[in-house]
This record gives sequence, C-alpha cells and structure tokens, in this order.
Amino acid sequence: TRGDAARARILEEAFRAFARFGYDGTRLDKVAATLGVTRQALLFHFKDKRGLYDAALESLFEQREEGLDSRSREDFPDLAAYVDYLVEYSVRYYLQNPEYMRLILRLLMGEGPGGTEAPRAGKSMVDRWGEVLAEGQKSGDTPAVPVSSLVAVVGGTLSYYMLLPQGARTGVDMMSFDPVSEKEVAQITTDLQRAVRGLLTLEQA
Repeated sequence: TRGDAARARILEEAFRAFARFGYDGTRLDKVAATLGVTRQALLFHFKDKRGLYDAALESLFEQREEGLDSRSREDFPDLAAYVDYLVEYSVRYYLQNPEYMRLILRLLMGEGPGGTEAPRAGKSMVDRWGEVLAEGQKSGDTPAVPVSSLVAVVGGTLSYYMLLPQGARTGVDMMSFDPVSEKEVAQITTDLQRAVRGLLTLEQA
C-alpha cells in the first residue's frame, strides 16, 4: 500500500542516517528533509526518534535473515560446504550493505540509545553457527569450540579486512567504509573460509 511504501522509504533513509551519524547525531528534521516530507509525516508512522531507530534496526536484521532463509543445511552435501556458504554470505552481505556494518559497529560501541539490543528475526547467523558446531561435535568432526569464539573469528576478521585496511588506505574515519574491489572480496572470502574450517578442523569442501 501507499502507507507501507512511505514507511519503507523512511526506514531506509533512517538507518542510513543512524549508521552515518549515530543515534545522538541523527536529527529527524534532516531525515524528513532528505525524504522531502515534514517531521510530522515521520511521526505519523513512528512515535518518536527511539521508535524510528528500533524499527530501522529491526528492518535491517529482517532483511539479513530473509536472505539466509533462502538456503538451509540440507542444501549442502557436507558440513564444510555449508560453512563455506555461511562465510561467503556474511562477506557478501556486509559488503553490499555498508550501512549494516556501520550501524552494528555503533551498536557494539554503545552508541545506540540506552537498553538497545540487536533484534532477532527468525533464525539468526549465531543460531546457524550453533547448529554447525552441534552437528560437528555430534559426529566427532569438530572440537568443542564455543559459538562465541566462532562468531568472534568471523566478525573480527570481517572488521579487520573491511574496515581497518580501508581506514589505513584512505585516511578517513572507519564509519566512511566503502566496499572493496571484487578481487579483494574473493580473497577475503577465501581467507575467512580457510580460517573457519581450520578452527573447526574441517576439510575443504
């Protein structure tokens, strides 16, 4: 409907603003002006700035999980192949959605409003890594690695490759992150797949 389309446009511009300027630095008047609407129009769809922030964050997570839901463990011949898919999906998603990376970094650094936690929308990436570990440990193929360690390897490596080198190359703030080249994407994916398989002692698919 028309209202749904307007709400979607607002959310898209809102999470872009929250990612770039942070919660405190984002002004509803500026978001409205960018969209060509009034502040009152924003408040028609969302109660206040906090309501807009929460809705934008939830929408971003829903989009990520919808993409993940298109494939499941049963689509892959073995655990190593599924691990490679999860790694590649993570790399591709972060590169194609730099606002997501910026917003999550701000959330992790405590820059969101008080009490904000990452929303859950269906089966999360953490859930999927937990299933990988459960299957591998049940079969005896993988060691007893905490899911938090696995998530830290994936998230930490992505942050290093995709944020810190960019800042070093361009001399700009990390929040100005832009996607790297396709060649670098392929190398990041390969390196991270190798690191995760090594942690889980899985043979290459």
